[in-house]
Amino acid sequence: MTDIHNQISTAKLNELQLKIWTILSEEEKYKDPLYTARQLSRDLGTNARYLSAVLQQRYGKSYSALVNELRVKEAIRLMNTKRGQQLTMEQLAKAVGYSCRQTFYNAFTSVTGGAPAGFKRKVKNEE
Repeated sequence: MTDIHNQISTAKLNELQLKIWTILSEEEKYKDPLYTARQLSRDLGTNARYLSAVLQQRYGKSYSALVNELRVKEAIRLMNTKRGQQLTMEQLAKAVGYSCRQTFYNAFTSVTGGAPAGFKRKVKNEE
């Protein structure tokens, strides 16, 4: 079986990486809890294998890991605002694309090494 990484040209990798970033980050599709890797593949005009290869090669992670990282970064950004400090953890989780508070907690802890409530308290205490 041929390695798919060797079948993708550098130009195509660059193009797909830019499109992935545009769709997920700039268009904020990462906040949509129903937006899947399959939908991203379709939006890119490619297949799931190519998407997976590009994500691994350019980001070193899976679709879900990249989306979780973007969501957690947005949660941190929000926690550093007055509005974000007023949100409950459930509201914060929903604002960044999680349908379940526990999934948010798990992702936050995985990305940062600490719980979101502790991070939020720390930010509030620094004000």
